[in-house]
Amino acid sequence: MNFKQSGVVALTTTIVILFIATLGVLYANKASFLFQKKSNNNYQYDMALQAAEYGITEIMPILANDMALLKANPDDSSTVFLEKNTAPAATAECKAGANAAAPYKLKKTNLANNLTLIKSLDNTNPGLAYNILLQINSGKITAVSTGCAGNTIANGDSAICSETGNSNAIVRRVIDLGASLTPASSGISSRGYIDINVNVSVDKKSDKPTKASCGILYGSGGKDAADSPDNCDATINTSTGKADKWRPENDATYCLSSAIDKTGLQFTGANSSTKVDSALASQSGDEFFASYFGGLSKAEVKAAASNNGVVVSPAACPTTAQVAAVRAAKTKILWIDGDLNLTTPCSSLFEGPNQPQIAVIINGDVKNTVGQMQVSDAFLYANNIYQNGSFKITDGSLALEGNWDVDTEGKTIIDYHGTSHGANTKKDALSTVMNNRDNKTAKGALHVSYAPINIQITLPSTDKKPDNWIDF
Repeated sequence: MNFKQSGVVALTTTIVILFIATLGVLYANKASFLFQKKSNNNYQYDMALQAAEYGITEIMPILANDMALLKANPDDSSTVFLEKNTAPAATAECKAGANAAAPYKLKKTNLANNLTLIKSLDNTNPGLAYNILLQINSGKITAVSTGCAGNTIANGDSAICSETGNSNAIVRRVIDLGASLTPASSGISSRGYIDINVNVSVDKKSDKPTKASCGILYGSGGKDAADSPDNCDATINTSTGKADKWRPENDATYCLSSAIDKTGLQFTGANSSTKVDSALASQSGDEFFASYFGGLSKAEVKAAASNNGVVVSPAACPTTAQVAAVRAAKTKILWIDGDLNLTTPCSSLFEGPNQPQIAVIINGDVKNTVGQMQVSDAFLYANNIYQNGSFKITDGSLALEGNWDVDTEGKTIIDYHGTSHGANTKKDALSTVMNNRDNKTAKGALHVSYAPINIQITLPSTDKKPDNWIDF
């Protein structure tokens, strides 16, 4: 290799090394730039999060003070964000479910401020601010605090933290308030079917003008629509064989799902007798329950009863002390956990007139074999009633998540002599076979003296739980 060739090789090598070095420098600069940019973004976000959390710490004591003032005096006008909310009224329409309202409503929904006291590392104003939106829904106050860096909007403006280019962070805080619930104004409501040989009466509380919108509301007729094309005959009776010829959806004011003796249905205190609502049957049990309790689940309502009401577990007829405790409690819910098997009378829930109203929730079936159950000043909710006895509800109403029968559908019914009468169906009250009508239908009596009910539910507070902060 001559000198000239050697120089070309050296030059080429130098250029390659220089090129590689240049790429390395450029990559290092880019990595440094990206790191710096990421660090700056993280810093901006941290500052915005600090502002959001600062906003939450500002508003929570104000809300707590508002609630304290309203608890002492519901008509206090000195509050900042909250004011008294009136209890919901029972609907005049014959339907299931309940109207719900939180104990408070919002006087104003927004709090927005700049934070001039918080400085950046170089002692300049980073434009920190927060904008809080308040909402009340399903018995809860939700405070959503948006913190931002780079804000230039004036203090107090509701548009704070909405500018393009703001670095934003959000903190959410929830306070459970509970709700005021007013069950709909039917005397008896059943999501499922009714197969009864029961003397039923619904009247109104003697000293009140309010009537039930309907005596009985139910979701599934004893006879299916496909069983017969004929309408309900007003002279229906089992002895003439006309019992099978009816379609309740075509005559909702007369035909009761499966009741043997229509003359035994007395609705002196109801605006109409019965109504079929097929939409009820399409609901799940959980949906039906939530419709009565402000959208709350059974777990949430049981938690409310555990904290501020009374829970009876295992299921039993409550004691007089438990009933007195729930009528005096903040959350007036008596939760009975499991099937309630009544072999003796249960009258502890039946007291003198004008007691504090309560909800009695039986998270199971009521199996009323011989004993009488009496309840006053209460809304009674149960999964199913399998009746062979008597019920008396004075100044209240009844809702069933399932059915009203002698036992579960499909179960083989054996009488006290040991004789089998075959599988229980939802339309034995319409059977032309006397043994079916006598042995496979609910028996006894059920009397409801209707009165509008208003129930207070206070949920367990989540205000102090550390996991109640949601940063995102």
